Amino acid sequence: MGDVTPLMFATIPGHTKVVEILLENGAEVDVVDINKRNALFYSTGGEFPRITTLLLNKDSNPNLTDVHNLTPTDYCIRQNQQSMVELLKKHGGKTAEELGIEPGKDPAFGTKAKK
Repeated sequence: MGDVTPLMFATIPGHTKVVEILLENGAEVDVVDINKRNALFYSTGGEFPRITTLLLNKDSNPNLTDVHNLTPTDYCIRQNQQSMVELLKKHGGKTAEELGIEPGKDPAFGTKAKK
């Protein structure tokens, strides 16, 4: 757990070609930052389906939970990103509740996950 990785740094603004190069050269997809988020959190949050697919095809875990006990699927539901929810679910993505984890409160949303 630590700083932003080059993969995250390329993912956040949606630099698909850079992400492809990093993945081709062995970038680890599930390294997490200080908020316990991997690159998949950032690709889904930015609504970058191509990058999200690349990460999922490299076995990025769609069910990691961050410091708020929320998964990428939880965030996409909260942000009404239906196409990203469908993509995550196609690859086994679940909400924290579906994983049997009590979702925490995320200050960005101010509420607990919907039940």
